[in-house]
Order: sequence, then structure tokens, then C-alpha cells
Amino acid sequence: MAIIQDGNRRYAREKGLSTHIGHSFGADTSDRVFDWCVELGIKHLTLYAFSTENFKRDESEKQYLFDLIKDKFAELRRSEKTHAHRVRVRALGRVEMP
Repeated sequence: MAIIQDGNRRYAREKGLSTHIGHSFGADTSDRVFDWCVELGIKHLTLYAFSTENFKRDESEKQYLFDLIKDKFAELRRSEKTHAHRVRVRALGRVEMP
């Protein structure tokens, strides 16, 4: 299964929230999707989280996204569920900074 994580910023704006809150909601949703995949026996999950177009956003938003992604990877690394189900986590694409 592959998911393009899009619309977090738009959702936040429609609700009168900061874009950071929208991105946090999106990250929380990815946690639930991960849990559902484990429960349903889905073997492969790809989350498309940051495109080259996102580099056009302001520095504050980019830094928040980078920190959020880094924190989510750290959570997955420490998660008992990740280890119990032998989940492999990889970053794909151009992972170096421009």
C-alpha cells in the first residue's frame, strides 16, 4: 500500500489551525495507518512524506517537517511493535539535502 501524505496544511487552514498542527495531525494519522497495516497483515507500506516541491515552503515549516519526520523515525526505531513484527523502515528517494 502506498499513501501520499497530502492536505495536512490545507486541513489546518480550513480549521483555523497552524500548519504545524496540521502536520502533527497527519503524523498521528500515519501512526494509526501503521497499526492498521500490522493488524491486517499488510506487508508493505510506503508513505510519501516530502517532495522536492516542499522545499519551496518557508524555513520554519520545512524545519518543523524535518523534525517531525526525524522524530517519527526515532519512534519507529524504539517501538516494541516495530521489533515484534520485524518491520523494516527505510527512507527512499533523494534523502540528501539540496
